[in-house]
Amino acid sequence: MSETLVQIKGLTVRFGGLTAVDSVDLSIEQGSISAVIGPNGAGKTTLFNAIAGLAPMTEGSIQLGGAPLTRSETRRHRWWWALCGLGFGLVSVVLGSNPDKLWAVTIRGNYVGRITGFSPAEAARDAVAHLAGEAAIERRAGRYYVTLPDGKMPFGSSATKAEARERRQRLTELGSLAAVTPSEDGGRWVLRAGDGRVLDEAVTQKEAQNRVDNAKSLVMARSNARMTNLAALILGAWLGFAGVRSVWRQQRRAPSWIAQQGVARTFQNIRLFSAMTVRENVMVALRSPKLVMLERLRAFRTPVLIASFFVLAGIGARFHLAIGGIALGLGLATSAAYLAWAQRLGAFSEKAVLSERADREKAGELLAFVGLGARAAALASELAYGDRRRLEIARALATEPRLLLLDEPAAGMNPTEARALMELIRSIRARGITVLLIEHHMQVVMGISDHIAVLDHGRKIAEGTPDEVRRSPAVIAAYLGQDAVA
Repeated sequence: MSETLVQIKGLTVRFGGLTAVDSVDLSIEQGSISAVIGPNGAGKTTLFNAIAGLAPMTEGSIQLGGAPLTRSETRRHRWWWALCGLGFGLVSVVLGSNPDKLWAVTIRGNYVGRITGFSPAEAARDAVAHLAGEAAIERRAGRYYVTLPDGKMPFGSSATKAEARERRQRLTELGSLAAVTPSEDGGRWVLRAGDGRVLDEAVTQKEAQNRVDNAKSLVMARSNARMTNLAALILGAWLGFAGVRSVWRQQRRAPSWIAQQGVARTFQNIRLFSAMTVRENVMVALRSPKLVMLERLRAFRTPVLIASFFVLAGIGARFHLAIGGIALGLGLATSAAYLAWAQRLGAFSEKAVLSERADREKAGELLAFVGLGARAAALASELAYGDRRRLEIARALATEPRLLLLDEPAAGMNPTEARALMELIRSIRARGITVLLIEHHMQVVMGISDHIAVLDHGRKIAEGTPDEVRRSPAVIAAYLGQDAVA
């Protein structure tokens, strides 16, 4: 018995309230020529689109070679979604914690002139502290002020950042642990930590209590900021994870991925690149993923380098030569990594040239197979209708499919062209490729098909050999009406 290549079970495709394909079961044997026929509007093209990934399945399953024709979810995918979710969560935290204030604390707060320059390590440290809800340390008019995370309510100033950090630490302790007690001589009021350490002194009890209240407002603001940032991180990460996963799941049956699994199709309305030559139309389908990446690298190299130059120049001019130098170093390192990657892919060797030569030879072989070898240099728009059909088949064959879907390949052909097409389809089957076609030309269908399935209003009403389908009352009624059966 022949091996089953395609197994379709319960396939249903709905568009809103319209059911185009309704619970269709279909088996296609390896190396066979099968056909799907039916009146106009029976759902034949929608069935093809569902197999090829151009229409979403509402229900059912499709297997190719015993494996689901749907991308499987793996641990690598889940890690990638989690990473994207974490990135989205961090972006949410930055946006929720006032980007302007973050900029002031990190970049502007660490830019102290041409002599001492800019410290990226300090900026990173301040960024982490700010996102953790700590009191902000801003540089204003040459001094460092400790403020609430939103920049409001200054709590004094210091000459250096180190002193400002000490002040922030002391204020944190005041707000968390301080107790106001009179001094031993009774002349002052002492603010003490929980372990008895003296944190500060004041002349009056009211002054001491005001300091404690202010410090407590800072600690409360830190707590609120941390809760807000944590909520933004969790919610943003969840939304990022769910969003990326949702987009991926919608692309589980992307036509490009299904084509890579070995399913190629032609269309009822011919879709060729009319401004390209016949050979170039076939070479498009021969592009390997590696060469496609090479072409993308070449296409984006110039604009990326130009944009990088202006970005780096703007950074250097806006802030400081030291910042510009750091950014320029990062840009050069990125460019070096880019060039190394391109070199590994063969952008600066003969690999791409040799591969293109191989593609040209392969395209010529396929064109000769379909009978267009002599027209390889002609534009696709110059071909006769029947030859354009053949070119579309050659382009589909270039993807090296296991299953070839032909949507009305004989449409518009005269009897001579239809007979030649039948021989071509048999030759394709001889190459080990399984063929499934939609066709209204009954001479073609009955002449080459091993198995025929009949659809009507989205449902399969009959299937079998050409003779069995020809004698089926349900098929006769679908095409000719119930009176013809009687």
